[in-house]
Amino acid sequence: MNQPPHPVPLSIRWGEGGRRSGEGVVHGPNACEKTKGGLSMKLSVIIPAFNEVKRIASCLQHLSSALRANARSDLESEIIVVANNSTDATAEIARNLGARVLFEPLNQIARARNAGASVATGDWFLFVDADTHVRAGTLAEMLTLLETNTCIGGGTLLRYDKPDLVARCFLFLSNPVVRWLKLTPGCFIFCRGDVFRALGGFNVEMFAGEDADFGWRLRRWSRAHRLSMKILSACPPVLSPQSGTVRMGSCSLPAGSCFRARPRATNPVSASFTMGAGEDARHGHHVVS
Repeated sequence: MNQPPHPVPLSIRWGEGGRRSGEGVVHGPNACEKTKGGLSMKLSVIIPAFNEVKRIASCLQHLSSALRANARSDLESEIIVVANNSTDATAEIARNLGARVLFEPLNQIARARNAGASVATGDWFLFVDADTHVRAGTLAEMLTLLETNTCIGGGTLLRYDKPDLVARCFLFLSNPVVRWLKLTPGCFIFCRGDVFRALGGFNVEMFAGEDADFGWRLRRWSRAHRLSMKILSACPPVLSPQSGTVRMGSCSLPAGSCFRARPRATNPVSASFTMGAGEDARHGHHVVS
């Protein structure tokens, strides 16, 4: 099986959306390493969470159940919860449920996702929102794609639990657009780790729409390298009924236009930062468990 090509030459300033900065080559792990039994991979699941005490337990329980349902000897996983300046018991609940907890003091979802990615050890990254219930079928569809070693990442269609009329209308209109344009709603984004680094992570200069922006850059990268980007559709994850919102921001355009009933970043930050191995050099996010 052919191994995927290395990312394009550039050095990375995390959070600047893949801008060029100097010379060099970004090196990352192969998506799947060959073993005697076939392919071996490690999946890092990263969950940004700002005061999600009502949702984080359900999110982690559904995720753990999905991982168990897809358990096999050649698949390793880790769960990283980024407490994004949370002031409630989000971190404690996540830690008690077995997640690795990271504290990011600046309350912005792009920074939280990048912080989690900076300490992740997996070959693949999966970004899940705290109000999202990942199902076994969702992971099964994703893992099948990853095994081809030609898919670099993607997203998923949306689904709500017991949607009201507004939510049903939103899904009717938005899911075809997500599929056609290959948008990446923030509730579920997966990406090869080395490609994520080559793209520079999520753009911290965007207050909203950072998920769609990342998806557009991921799509361009896949085309440039003749690889594929996929939108999962067979078994979409379910947005928790506790959220009570139709999160238009998940399908906003890269320009950053967004209508979000429950904002996930209360302190917009316009400064870029350099992400090191495990800590933000300027603002000192740190692992608390």
